[in-house]
Amino acid sequence: MSAALVVTLKGTAQSPADSATAEFERLATESGGDRVVATVNGIAITQREIDTTVIASTTADSRLSADQALAEAIDHRVLVSAALESGVTVTEAEVDSMVDAALGPLLEGKVPTETEEMIRAWFRAAGTTLEGAGESERYRTVLRDMLLTGRYVNANGGDRDALVSELRETADIEFIADPIE
Repeated sequence: MSAALVVTLKGTAQSPADSATAEFERLATESGGDRVVATVNGIAITQREIDTTVIASTTADSRLSADQALAEAIDHRVLVSAALESGVTVTEAEVDSMVDAALGPLLEGKVPTETEEMIRAWFRAAGTTLEGAGESERYRTVLRDMLLTGRYVNANGGDRDALVSELRETADIEFIADPIE
């Protein structure tokens, strides 16, 4: 017999997806998320980005801490900066293809309702809607960065962790405030 694991949010037992949906909804209406907690080579990392990463990482039995989410954001920024500096490019057509691949199943109703609701809440927290995500510069940047960093890592031996470790040594990383848990 398997036991279902649940996350309790404000006294109500919820599945991890329901809990994440509720937290994304809270982020969508909360102010203060644009507080800068760090910069990498002059590019800001905000509290909202940390919060979104923490919520998105939530499963039935684990969740990233704010410090872990900040470390991931720093690693990501270091890779994006290096990719751009090395001349890696991504075309708008490639981003369009990723948008279609990512959003198509959602817009066509081919994902479970619980998953769709969580993703819709994530988009609202990011300042857009599922239907408008393809035009959202924030979402397009996320996808573009995924392509950029993937190409950069592959072109440099494929060992992401070793590459990030090396790049962190020369990156201009400034911690401005501790991320709020």
